[in-house]
Amino acid sequence: MSKDVRKKIIEAATKAFSVYGYEKTTVEDIARLADKAKTSVYYYFDGKAGIFAAALEEELRTMNAALEEYRSTAPEHIIRNFREYLKRRMEVVLESRLYRKFLPEMFRRDNESELSGIFIKARRSFDLDERQFFSAICFYARAAGALDSKARPEIFAEMLGMVLNGAEMQILLSDDKAASMATYEEMVDFITNTNNFSL
Repeated sequence: MSKDVRKKIIEAATKAFSVYGYEKTTVEDIARLADKAKTSVYYYFDGKAGIFAAALEEELRTMNAALEEYRSTAPEHIIRNFREYLKRRMEVVLESRLYRKFLPEMFRRDNESELSGIFIKARRSFDLDERQFFSAICFYARAAGALDSKARPEIFAEMLGMVLNGAEMQILLSDDKAASMATYEEMVDFITNTNNFSL
């Protein structure tokens, strides 16, 4: 029962934050949308920031789960999975509610803001899983001769993550998201051309 109430509050919060924004959303709004008393909300969360953090963490867990099937590092599938992962990753970002709304806002604010801290903490698991996958890609590419042995997997993974974060911002801030996505997908096809990875 208590899990259901908490889930209902998180769902209501996701809706409220995605419609009204962080600043304008109140605990009262969330309680009303969840059809719960304000005291019930405070029973599960210490305030608006805690509710937002829980909602964002839940959304990032869902995004991460949607990408899991593409993280297979079996040699016979790794390049195809890498290509599909990169494409699906941006689709997942665009399908999100809170992430796509607040990521650009977070970068417009001071990096020391409450919202920035919430984002950084919520992304940790997502980033860790992604960096592990990208490290495996680097190991494979080195073994295949597509990358020199000087390419360090942990640095490769970090750099690729930064490139994707930049691409996210470009797409989310673009006035023409369809053109930005089409360009991104072409770039992914170019980068992951299997001829670059032939043994």
